[in-house]
This record gives sequence, structure tokens and C-alpha cells, in this order.
Amino acid sequence: MTTWLEASKLPDGSRVRFVHDHDIFPEALVRAGTECRIMENSLNEGMAAMLLLPDDMDLQRKLESWGGVIYLAPSQMGADWNDECPFVPIHVHDWKPTDNWLIDRCAICGEERA
Repeated sequence: MTTWLEASKLPDGSRVRFVHDHDIFPEALVRAGTECRIMENSLNEGMAAMLLLPDDMDLQRKLESWGGVIYLAPSQMGADWNDECPFVPIHVHDWKPTDNWLIDRCAICGEERA
């Protein structure tokens, strides 16, 4: 189980898997087991929200009006920080600086970001 408070600490680029179905009416139903990448985690900001890009291209097409992403805002879902969110992390990046000060590299998977 992952709470919204724990989810608020996940860095952008982390991968998550839905453990519960999540209904985005009328566009789509995100099935349990769907994997996504966190595109933007602004849960700790004024408009507390998270944008997830699903791996499933069909789901991205269904969410075209949302830019192909899943928009999660716990406050709009009636959730509290200690409530369970619909996903769990499956890969959280551990960003470390490299010799090139413009690039960080994940110590776990080797992915780089500028």
C-alpha cells in the first residue's frame, strides 16, 4: 500500500503500477496492473496533482483530451494524505550527479536526465 503522502515524494520519471482499477469517466478505465511513468509530480504544490503517462498506447489515445496522460488530484478524489493511492512504485530513480554538471544519472537503472 502506498499513501498519497508517500506518493508525493516520488521523483518525476519514476515508474508505478496501478493496484486498483481507476475510472476516468467517460474516457477510460485504467485497469489494475497498468504501468505508467510519472511525468509530473506536483502533489506538494498549490494545485496538488500528478500526471502519469501510461505505457499502453490505446489508453493514451483514449485520454487524448487529457494530453494522453492520467491526471490524479487526491483532493478532487476526496482523499486525505494518509489514504491509499491507486498505484505502487515499481522503480524509483536515485539521481546522482555525473562528471558533466548538466546531467544526472540514476544509480539504479543508468537512465540520464538533463
